[in-house]
Amino acid sequence: MAHGAERTVAQGADKLSKIGLHQKDRLLALEIRSQKFGFAVFEGPTRLLDWGVRRCEGPESHLQIIVSEKTGSLLDCYAPSAVVIRQRYQLASRASRRSGLITRGVRAEAKRVSAEFRLLSTSAVRRFFDQTGSATKHEIASTLAEWFIELAWKLPAKRKPWQSENYQMVIFDAVATGAAFLALKDAMKNVDGH
Repeated sequence: MAHGAERTVAQGADKLSKIGLHQKDRLLALEIRSQKFGFAVFEGPTRLLDWGVRRCEGPESHLQIIVSEKTGSLLDCYAPSAVVIRQRYQLASRASRRSGLITRGVRAEAKRVSAEFRLLSTSAVRRFFDQTGSATKHEIASTLAEWFIELAWKLPAKRKPWQSENYQMVIFDAVATGAAFLALKDAMKNVDGH
């Protein structure tokens, strides 16, 4: 991790005690898409335990079961004290509906294992990474690859405007959500409005 990045992420560690998380508590950060989600498991602000992508394909009528299976295994394996999802507003109604169903499924699974469930706004994630000089999605992913060298080999090449997003980018989005969550207490909001 770069020196400046260590300081920025370490500042988040100071804020952890204020929001009820401690250094060794685990965090499951998720980045939801309509057909998949990226995940990152943190142990404290500077240790990444696991990351990956899970597919959520299938009819909407079975989506709750699919999400329960996919996220339930992560929650049971890592026993995080908190789960965070980046709150996104999508224009496409089908994608928005599916993302909403996935989010509700994750929330139910978090409740099942007594993990705190939080949403983090996209603007909060951007504000956090603006402090590091990272503005674009690729710059943020590159910064994360420097902070967490175990991710460097997964860093996709910068995409051209006509190319679709690389399948692995959702992992970097999940890690970005987790890093920002750990550092930005004021931007968080409890799903229940607290």
